[in-house]
Amino acid sequence: MEKESSASKTSKPKQRRHQKNGFSVDSRVIELASKGLNISGLSSSLLELRNRAIPKGLHNQFLKAKSLREKDDLIRAIIDAQTEFGPLGFKFFIKKDKALERSRKRFTPIIKDFNLNGLNRQMWQSLCTYSNVIFHWKMRNNRELEYIQVLNPYDVEIVPFLNGQSLLYLRVPDVIEKLVQGKGNSQEEKLLLRSIPKKYVEAVKGGIKASTLIGKDRKMVLLSNSDGEYWLIANTEGFSDRLVPPSMTSIYASVENRNMLVDGDFSVAYLIKNFIMHVKTGESITSGPKAGSRQNYAETKHLKALKKQFKMAGNAMELYTGHLVNIDYVFPDTKVFDPEKFTSPERRILRWGGVGEILLLGTGMNFAAGFINLKRLIAKIKCYREIIDSVWQAFFEHKTIRLDISKDHIPEIIYDDSLLKEYSVLVREMQSLIDRGALSKQTALLKAGFNPDVEETNKQEEMDKGSLYMPTLTSMMPLDQALEKQQKKEKGEPGRNRQEVTKSGGTSVGAPENPRPSTS
Repeated sequence: MEKESSASKTSKPKQRRHQKNGFSVDSRVIELASKGLNISGLSSSLLELRNRAIPKGLHNQFLKAKSLREKDDLIRAIIDAQTEFGPLGFKFFIKKDKALERSRKRFTPIIKDFNLNGLNRQMWQSLCTYSNVIFHWKMRNNRELEYIQVLNPYDVEIVPFLNGQSLLYLRVPDVIEKLVQGKGNSQEEKLLLRSIPKKYVEAVKGGIKASTLIGKDRKMVLLSNSDGEYWLIANTEGFSDRLVPPSMTSIYASVENRNMLVDGDFSVAYLIKNFIMHVKTGESITSGPKAGSRQNYAETKHLKALKKQFKMAGNAMELYTGHLVNIDYVFPDTKVFDPEKFTSPERRILRWGGVGEILLLGTGMNFAAGFINLKRLIAKIKCYREIIDSVWQAFFEHKTIRLDISKDHIPEIIYDDSLLKEYSVLVREMQSLIDRGALSKQTALLKAGFNPDVEETNKQEEMDKGSLYMPTLTSMMPLDQALEKQQKKEKGEPGRNRQEVTKSGGTSVGAPENPRPSTS
């Protein structure tokens, strides 16, 4: 047995040791480190801190994204920039054509009555925050809509199935749960309770066993086409039958790092606000015959009296002491407020959002870098537009919405890209299109920020009051222009330029000049 054990020992490969930074490092340690495994208690504790900032489970990741969207200033600014640029000028457009009359009668009331423009903005918020969009509507019958809404990803559970199909479970809203569980409801509440679908009431009372399928204890109901409930799913990864983790998950650790730095600034500010004071009383005798004596030391009763006095301190305090009392105000080093410490986490967050400092603050980069950053934001916005446009197209083409109308006659979606272009480039484009007759003047006025109806009224008033707006001879007008206007007004015929030379060698206005010498 001893031989076998010795043989087994010798059969193990010898582990080489390496010198690194003055320490002996085992080859096995290097192998583990290359695989990203924990090799020390320090790395394990740091990894645990980082993992604590990244919630586990899709539902918790959505809730974390919701919290950051509502409370984190930088995350909110990035999402707001995307949702402000993205749906800019969003409109549903149906051509004014007799062939599209049925299309207008069908879709125009839906667009207005169900606030589809507002739902479009909600879809942008959901896509930018959660990387997912869940569009849901319910039909009363085959032709009449009951409601349309954008569902929150943290309120649903989706079970993917074959052929792009899926099962969708919706969490019962808290207000419905309170109504069902409430006692002594008012007459209005009882009427509202009667309108709640039966399956929601049964889910609150525990009559539906759907939770066993999705593995959740939350009260949820299954949405079904047989109940007139339909939905569309879209996300940044192109799936239509499932939800994907929010892209914000990649920066949760960076956000936590930034929050800790902000908390540090807050704690230091609180420290300064409350004036950390060091109060010393008493002194040591270091020379003379009484050197080393405790005669001048403060007694306990003296310390308690000082403590009581400072506890009563307000905005202003008068304190009278002997020469033994010394008060020092302790302030931290101002370097703790250096904004450079935020650079690293904030750059990681800005890279995720595709929005640079030059767009949020107008500083931080040169023109070339800012131009490239803007192009990246434009590319991201157009990608999001394609995702949301696909939802609208699928909604209008759905058999419950389109009915028997041709797919070619559904509403078109248009945007205003003027803010995504440099102003000088936009002006040149509009001028070129107007000159070629491709752009109407009304559209040009709208792009420039003017109301076409107001401008039409103002132009008509100017024509009716021509004498009021006609330029007159003033000291501020160039002489040749003033004389030309005066000739038009008095003689009713166009005047010539004052500097124009006639064939006889003179000018049309002013004193005659000597004639040119004859060449004959």
